[in-house]
Amino acid sequence: MKPVSDFKPQRSNLARESVRARANTRWKPRLTLFPSLSASKMPGITVKDVNQQEFVRALAAFLKKSGKLKVPDWVDLVKLGKFKELAPSDENWFYIRAASTVRHLYLRGGAGVGSMTKIYGGRNRNGVCPAHYSVGSKNVARKVLQALELLKMIEKDPNGGRRLTSQGTRDLDRIAGQVAAANKKAV
Repeated sequence: MKPVSDFKPQRSNLARESVRARANTRWKPRLTLFPSLSASKMPGITVKDVNQQEFVRALAAFLKKSGKLKVPDWVDLVKLGKFKELAPSDENWFYIRAASTVRHLYLRGGAGVGSMTKIYGGRNRNGVCPAHYSVGSKNVARKVLQALELLKMIEKDPNGGRRLTSQGTRDLDRIAGQVAAANKKAV
């Protein structure tokens, strides 16, 4: 009788032949239907591949330069949540919030006004009492989403919330490619 340590399971002849057949096959390049759209010409940079701060700044600049984003009249007077003490110090905060919202919808579609208030919420300082979490302004979130809907970057999701349109996804990927190219030149 053989010792247990020398025991090896035996393969059938059929299994050996299939292993040999797989080892002898070579990799063959498959035919591309559209050679002009090969991977070498389209690097496929997406929003997930670039630094999010640089992307949001670039997208906000694009939205401001296009002049199509409808900015409400009250943007210089509003606080962004009840936990804030002052209005935003940056005069372009609406463009930055819109860019950040679109980026968030790119990463996680199906978010609505309630989700955006949770994302942009913060710490409510209660003086000598313990601080607690507080949600952001619903009006600001709603107006940002409505302004982006007018640009046709986002649309209402049938399952609830908002999602990006194909045009919005294309625009975001194009801007991400520009940010990646600018970073490549800087390095």
